[in-house]
Amino acid sequence: MVDDDPDVAGVVAEYLTRDSNQFEVETVSDPQAAVAMVERMRPDCVVSDYDMPHIDGLELLEHIREEFPDLPFILFTGKDTETVGPMAIEQGVSRYLEKGRGTAHFALLASDITGTVETAETSSRLRRQVEATDSAPEGICIVDEDGQIEYVNDVFLRMHGYDRETLVGQSWEVLHPDEEVARVYREVLPTLAAAGEWEGQATGETQPGETFERSGAFHDLPSDGFVIFATQGESA
Repeated sequence: MVDDDPDVAGVVAEYLTRDSNQFEVETVSDPQAAVAMVERMRPDCVVSDYDMPHIDGLELLEHIREEFPDLPFILFTGKDTETVGPMAIEQGVSRYLEKGRGTAHFALLASDITGTVETAETSSRLRRQVEATDSAPEGICIVDEDGQIEYVNDVFLRMHGYDRETLVGQSWEVLHPDEEVARVYREVLPTLAAAGEWEGQATGETQPGETFERSGAFHDLPSDGFVIFATQGESA
């Protein structure tokens, strides 16, 4: 909690920790010292005032994001929304809250801290999952419940000769010649629906129209849709 008025920072810290062990709050009144504190402590979230000496809250955000681009940062200030809000949004604050009277704004701050941190943790987890699938030795393709390609890793893209922007959002049918599409509808998808998976050989098609043999598997996803795991054989 960064605020040049230590009394304000202390009140915020007291409210956040009074009725819950969910938060541990460190306060700092010097925004320049806050950068070093973030580097040392690696907090889950930074809450900062805007109008402070030496550097303001948005300048502090800029300094922190240089080293920690994904760290949640909430601007909690007495400045009115119309004055600071547009600048805060443009510079990428996680949330912007205007201080008010009473304790209602503290409850809103607590809620926003929780939500912002949970969102950041989810994004980080998804990013690690994507990094893991991108480094997998086999091709991976996720197809949503409408039959559209939702995600592909780099191996799968090379296998089919597409770039990600072109392939994502298209029907899975573009991955096969017409006769193989008919076989997938006739054999693969019914097996997938009944057993939850299918393994075998399939004929793939590249963006330029060349065909190749592909071995692998289709697996049903709990959230609907399916995932394809594939390794490439010889081109036809």
